[in-house]
Amino acid sequence: MNLWKEWKVDREWQAWLKLIVSTVYSAVIAFLGTEGIMLMAGVAWGKALGTAMLATAVSIVGVTLRVPQGRSLMLSLPPDVVAEYQKAEQSGEVTIVGKNAV
Repeated sequence: MNLWKEWKVDREWQAWLKLIVSTVYSAVIAFLGTEGIMLMAGVAWGKALGTAMLATAVSIVGVTLRVPQGRSLMLSLPPDVVAEYQKAEQSGEVTIVGKNAV
């Protein structure tokens, strides 16, 4: 059995691997970026860590909900959150709300 040939043919495995790599990549960027920015801004280490962990969770959910493989996974999220996210994604609308939003 030629494993490489099987791998090239099996699109499902490739899709799952892409989901895993994308999730890890996004999580690392979200965590390090948020943690670094907050620490540079002089925020306490614990608060920066907590915020980075929250940003990581949001990025993982975001990546997971974008692909069919991720949608088939069971997520422990309120249905309203998933529906609102999918509605915004389908409309192409992105809303960023911050502390000083106008």
